[in-house]
Amino acid sequence: MDFATLLAMLEADELDLDGLRDGLGELSRVSEGANARIAELEAANAELSQKYTETAAKLWEMAQAATAPADEGDEVDEGEDEEPESDEELFGDLFED
Repeated sequence: MDFATLLAMLEADELDLDGLRDGLGELSRVSEGANARIAELEAANAELSQKYTETAAKLWEMAQAATAPADEGDEVDEGEDEEPESDEELFGDLFED
């Protein structure tokens, strides 16, 4: 039974109280089922929202780690492993007297 039928029963010349009670009981059961489904969907939404938040936090940490400056311990020594800065330094030994 739907609301239109209930309204029609209320507007009738003679009230069918038993019919109204049955109709309202049916709508009450439908409402309880809808409320239960809404609660399930809200719980699923909360779970997905929590997973999204956790994933966003992990991605933020990864982005920060990937773009962080290098530690001082990771710097290259400025000794013999340094590459020549110019062609003259690269080929200097060939043209020495």
